[in-house]
Amino acid sequence: MLFKNRYVDFVVEENLSFPLSKEHKDKSPWLYVKIEKRNLNTMDVVKQVMKKFGLPRKKIGIAGLKDKHALARQRLCFHSSDVAKIGDQTFLKSLQEITKVIDFGFAPNALNLSTEITNSFWIRLRKDPKNREKKAVKQSLADPKNKNKGMIDTTAIKGANIANEYLEQRLKKLYTQGFLNLYGEQRFGFTHANHRIAQELIEGKKKNLDKSEVVFKLQSLASWLFNNYCTYRETKYGLKEIEGDIIENNQITGPVFGDDMTWADPKTEAGKLEKERKEHFDLDKKTLEAFKKVGLFGRRRPIRVKPTKASHSRQGDDLLLQFTLPKGCYASVLVEELLGEQE
Repeated sequence: MLFKNRYVDFVVEENLSFPLSKEHKDKSPWLYVKIEKRNLNTMDVVKQVMKKFGLPRKKIGIAGLKDKHALARQRLCFHSSDVAKIGDQTFLKSLQEITKVIDFGFAPNALNLSTEITNSFWIRLRKDPKNREKKAVKQSLADPKNKNKGMIDTTAIKGANIANEYLEQRLKKLYTQGFLNLYGEQRFGFTHANHRIAQELIEGKKKNLDKSEVVFKLQSLASWLFNNYCTYRETKYGLKEIEGDIIENNQITGPVFGDDMTWADPKTEAGKLEKERKEHFDLDKKTLEAFKKVGLFGRRRPIRVKPTKASHSRQGDDLLLQFTLPKGCYASVLVEELLGEQE
């Protein structure tokens, strides 16, 4: 099936964990503007706002980045004193020239990357017009190398539509059991080279990037290391808890490597695994100091995520998905897990 065949096939909406006031009060000086964007990433919008209103980056709050190839609804945050200098109505009208404004409200605290949010997704998976489904399933069932006794072998159906019944079985499993909490491909750039560029920056082989680019490249490296830790761990232990695991909010966590990250006890199975991965990737003091220099101090991240408010339905040959994920989790990872690798 086809994922993100059109931007309207992927809709994401940011959900706040607190209500907004419709009236500006002394105790609610922060203006939250809900926008809808398409064919623009979040930083494209932020940069246009900076240019139009002459605001520095630090005066525009966001809770996270949303996909460019989507219809995305999220909030921008401004202090009311900055808006007052421009004029409330003038500000909102001018903002409409950059992106669609849906609503606004006020809150006592600023919106930033540490603000607790969730993201709701509505995804349409379209049938592949080449209609390779029946052929792929038939080949899979007939393949003498298929050891699953008549079950569909997913390796035999790369690039093909998956049988409806099988697809829905996989989806129900992902909804109920969750999936690896990997960082999505958008974290690694169009050419998937950001983590390699980060290594060149650390080694001094690449220079002349501005600070925001350096931070993004190093974040990509930290994300790539976490993904590799998770996939390696899954092949060795599955998603079960092992001795020494660090549990946060009732979830097993893995290392997003950084300078002052909390490490598992080195005498335990989890600690030995983290040490093994650290040595495998040659994470020396120089790398950790590079993370620290740009404010990437390392943290724990759940290795598994389970969708909430999850449902699905059929509309003709299309499969419609709806679910909510915690902040920082990627819907594209769920879809990739559902469909398998497609050529």
